[in-house]
Amino acid sequence: MIVGRDYDMSSIAEIEEREWNDYFMSEPAEEINAFIYYKWVFSKLLRQNGDDSYQEADKEEKESLLNIETDKFTDAMYRSMKKGHQNAFNVIMQESTKFPSLDEDFFKNPNSKPEFIFLIDDKTDDDTYEQTLNQQELHQLVTYTRRHFNDMYRVILECGKIFYQRGEALAFEQIRKDIVGVEYDTPLISNMTHAPLNRAFRITPSFLAKFKFEAPFNEQWDIIWDESYGRAYYGNLVGSLTINQFTVDQVNKYSEGGTRSFKLIHDFLNTDKLPETDNVYLAEAHWDLIDPSQWPRMIYEFEYILIRRSLASTLSQLLGADAKHLLLLT
Repeated sequence: MIVGRDYDMSSIAEIEEREWNDYFMSEPAEEINAFIYYKWVFSKLLRQNGDDSYQEADKEEKESLLNIETDKFTDAMYRSMKKGHQNAFNVIMQESTKFPSLDEDFFKNPNSKPEFIFLIDDKTDDDTYEQTLNQQELHQLVTYTRRHFNDMYRVILECGKIFYQRGEALAFEQIRKDIVGVEYDTPLISNMTHAPLNRAFRITPSFLAKFKFEAPFNEQWDIIWDESYGRAYYGNLVGSLTINQFTVDQVNKYSEGGTRSFKLIHDFLNTDKLPETDNVYLAEAHWDLIDPSQWPRMIYEFEYILIRRSLASTLSQLLGADAKHLLLLT
């Protein structure tokens, strides 16, 4: 429970429902992107794991099956997220001997959200998660998937848990801002992207970034797994991102001088048609392939396309740069 606050079960349910509905009525880009991202991953895995009946179907039948599957997947993940949202509201706002009380200082801590999720995770075993998730829409998805696809049960449960914990994370943020009414203690931000220096922030549906280094016209982030992959993998390095800022005049001059990297920026962004004083950005992602044992799962080859789209969208928002001013290399 929240220190100094007292809520009955009826009030908690009413507040949770209102916060959930208000959030999704706003068509939140972050969650829409997450549903699209994992739906595409799920669809690709289905294609790789079709049984004989699926393989023998014609193209039109296969597409029909996949469309039904992905619709059921979206419904199941939405429901899993809602369950996590409800659970987090109950844990935070209901008096309990199982979970500690949370004061304002906890909510101000920039690392409080993952710590809260891990607090619940530590007290919930795999069997409990499975029983909680494998109901209604998710159970229907599992049952339907088994008709035409192999080895998808664990994939569905893992995705369900990811969305369950996304629901917990959303609830935590809503309670922190709307009920407790505090902001994170983030005294410093970076100069170029205004990213927080002491707190991980979302860059794709699977990954967070942490500020690493900055210099004039340069910023570097570490890319890490988010909290939905558990305490054992949260914060483990996935890769790094370097962002460089140049004026169009700089790009054109270095390009004319024969510098290959600036020629690439020049040609891709067509900088001859941009004002010379405009800023353009080169962002380069590098993936850490040294020790994949530190990853909860491998990144699928097709997934890099989704990662690139998410990164480009995030960078565009943080830098205030459209596609004509941003070149992302992944």
